[in-house]
Amino acid sequence: MKNFIIFLVLQAGWSLVHAQNPVLTLGDCIDHAQQFSYMLTADDARVDAAQQNARLAATYAIPKVSGELGREDRLLKPFFFNQNWALIHADWSLGDYLLKTDQAAKEQITVAQLTKELTRLNAISRVTSLYMGILFP
Repeated sequence: MKNFIIFLVLQAGWSLVHAQNPVLTLGDCIDHAQQFSYMLTADDARVDAAQQNARLAATYAIPKVSGELGREDRLLKPFFFNQNWALIHADWSLGDYLLKTDQAAKEQITVAQLTKELTRLNAISRVTSLYMGILFP
């Protein structure tokens, strides 16, 4: 009976030690590296900024037209004056349209996405190298 109690105490201690320190697989390590990488977070921000710039560049090639209409009445003692006026303003950045500035901005999105992918692959490579270094010293 005494040996059985010692066995139970040792078994409980063994299970506590292993419950507190779970074994991480290579996939778990890679997921943690991708989730907590500040470089990948920064690359996400770069991709978002490139997308915003592409949307903004696309608006430069669109003609902008605005207009105003007005009327003013003035009464001087012997005379009555009124004035009507209209103003139309058109603005079109023809250079941005001809040079396809929005296409260049869209290419920057692709560059930012590929840079993010390169950073992700570098993180996976480093984690895998460290993991293998621990397993096979």
